[in-house]
Amino acid sequence: MSKISELSDGGVIQGGDTLIAVRSGGNVKVTYGGSTTANIDGGTIDGTVIGGSTAAAGSFTTLTATGIDVTGNVTLESSDAGAGEGPEIFLHRNSASPAASDVLGVINFDGENSAGSQHTYGKIKGVIVDPTNTSEDGKLVFQARGAGAGFSDIMTVASTGIDVTGTVTADGLSVDGAVSVTNVLTVPVFSTTTIANTRGLSIYNNQSGGFLDTTLVYGNSVNSYFAVGHHNGTSYAERMRIDSSGNVMVGKSASSFTTAGVELASGGTAGKVQIQRSSAPLALVNLTDDGTILSFYKGTTPVGSIGTKTDSLFIHSPDGTNGAGLKLSDGVIVPCNSDGTGSDNDTDFGNSGARFKDLYLSGGVYLGGTGAANLLDDYEEGTWTPVFSGSGYSFSNQSGTYTKIGRQVFIRGNFTITTVGSDTSFIPLSGLPFTVSSAIVNGHFIGTARETLSNGAMFVVQANASSTSGAINSMDGVTTGDNHVFTVDNYAFCLTYEV
Repeated sequence: MSKISELSDGGVIQGGDTLIAVRSGGNVKVTYGGSTTANIDGGTIDGTVIGGSTAAAGSFTTLTATGIDVTGNVTLESSDAGAGEGPEIFLHRNSASPAASDVLGVINFDGENSAGSQHTYGKIKGVIVDPTNTSEDGKLVFQARGAGAGFSDIMTVASTGIDVTGTVTADGLSVDGAVSVTNVLTVPVFSTTTIANTRGLSIYNNQSGGFLDTTLVYGNSVNSYFAVGHHNGTSYAERMRIDSSGNVMVGKSASSFTTAGVELASGGTAGKVQIQRSSAPLALVNLTDDGTILSFYKGTTPVGSIGTKTDSLFIHSPDGTNGAGLKLSDGVIVPCNSDGTGSDNDTDFGNSGARFKDLYLSGGVYLGGTGAANLLDDYEEGTWTPVFSGSGYSFSNQSGTYTKIGRQVFIRGNFTITTVGSDTSFIPLSGLPFTVSSAIVNGHFIGTARETLSNGAMFVVQANASSTSGAINSMDGVTTGDNHVFTVDNYAFCLTYEV
């Protein structure tokens, strides 16, 4: 058994169908079955025993050469049963001055063109990124020839990730980390029946071993919309959609006033926001500060705001010199400034050309001041029926009205005497609409009554303290007056008293 290193020029080693010949100049030719399988020019083969089964397998342990031409296939085989790496190919650029961007080695992929000329169609390069001791970085660059011209970098693989130039077409692509797309990312049509006619990108939690917590981004090729959804491992649910009109919808799949969800409208209603749900459709939260929560503008001009002051809500418009606002606090509504602070004596409620219709109050109104004397706490209008008595009298057509403003009561009445009684100068009266105050001078409030004839006689009407009664009597003792008596006639009277 011989080694190639022991052969001189012209020496031959043969085992079975394998022939190894050392030719002039130390070149080695390997022949198997009469065909040349390898020409080794200007190199040596060390450490390999030639002959027996090794020679038949055509395997070598170490091959050192300045150039090797191989026709056919090359197989590198390792019989190591362990988990270590192997067999290995080393392309070693033994440079004394390594630098960034040095190309360490190139694997060229050659083929013939239509004219029968050999051309390189693709390359894989190993490149130094950083040669610094203990912090070495490198990368692999994949290149392809385009249009018969030079080579372009198609893909770069480095410790920081993979950069791809051009179009990536794949039946499935899983990425753990960031993806940056400079131009266009095109995804294929989904094959699932639950999201038919769609193209999409799946982003999921791989740690759970499936599509749990999945977000699907897709566009429907039939109905022309773009949507984002969620897959919980069992079923898919859509969460957001942009339709062909540009409407953005969250929690709904159709543009409608009656469908629950949030919609940012486009087209003829561009900029309109629609929010539909059964209760509390919109929540605006100012986490820490007082002030404006929502601002309103006409063009670039501010026209109003809604905000908070402490725990109160206020609405304000900056129009004019003072602006106008209302703050809603605990049981009170007050005028306010733009920051929600109180605004005193500078805001009107309506004006001469724009009046409110009715005002319903259960309490009072302070007029002209804020003291108790300025409080008007009651106003009432109504009707009442005077009740007259007296021996021998009879009456008809009794009617009356009243107006109560605060403590003042103004009463008016009419009646007809159909029969005059025994006392022709005094008729008792009762049925007043409100009880007369006790705090009166001389015990009575005084009014007047008159016969309705053009020259009818005058009478005195009185209201008694702490009661709803009084009387009508003649003006007996009035200077230059007459002691008129009641006759069969129509009478009218009025009286003002306090309660």
